[in-house]
Amino acid sequence: MKKIITGILILLLALGGVSFYLKQNKSERTQPRRSDVIESIYGLATVVAPQTYQVRSGVGTAIRKIYVQEGDTVTSGQSLILFDDSVLAKAPFSGTIASIPFKEGEVVSPQTALLTLMNLKNLYLEISFEQQSVLHIKAAQTAKISFESLRNEKFTGKVVSIYPRENQFIVRVIVDRFPTTVLPGMTADVAIEIEKRDHALLVPAKAIIAKSFQSTSQTANIKVFRASKGHAELVSCKIGVTVKDWVEVSNCDIADTDLVEVAK
Repeated sequence: MKKIITGILILLLALGGVSFYLKQNKSERTQPRRSDVIESIYGLATVVAPQTYQVRSGVGTAIRKIYVQEGDTVTSGQSLILFDDSVLAKAPFSGTIASIPFKEGEVVSPQTALLTLMNLKNLYLEISFEQQSVLHIKAAQTAKISFESLRNEKFTGKVVSIYPRENQFIVRVIVDRFPTTVLPGMTADVAIEIEKRDHALLVPAKAIIAKSFQSTSQTANIKVFRASKGHAELVSCKIGVTVKDWVEVSNCDIADTDLVEVAK
């Protein structure tokens, strides 16, 4: 009986020491939680038209007749511009006239863009990524999209290709349901989902004491209280995805039943 009472007293003293520590450091304790997490790579995308055609003259000439206006919808084969040398430019595909910077009678220099025609159907997104990010992106990955002009609506898309262009790494994304009000040149925030982890361990973001980089991973120190031991231990963890005010941790000795110190 004496041994039992002594053991209880020791446990109470230990818990009292933990309570005193928490009060002194203005912190509280909470348990980790489990949740599915999705790791994403973020980028700013530009809306691109699938077909763009510009009327240009190979020689200096004057514009005799312009048959269309900016904003007009034209069909394939429709007349666009007639030049003084009787050359007639026609639409190679159906689309919308996006630009006509010249007027009838003006003389134009060779290779100057006189008219721009765009196909506004089946638009797609282009995102430029740096090398480290694009290494994790693959075709068929899901993309979550938010257009700058439509913040209250969320859209879903898919990565269709990754390719280099002038020392950039371009990712093309098609959108499942492209909003009709979005036009080429507009921008969108894109989150490409590169990995999903089920039942991941999360701790409050305020439980992170210090961060450091080891090789290619980011690590953090977390103070953990174990009821069985009655005192705090400093544990080093690898940091993963942040979900609101919680941070994914792995490669560390933290059990679901442990308590972590959270700064107030």
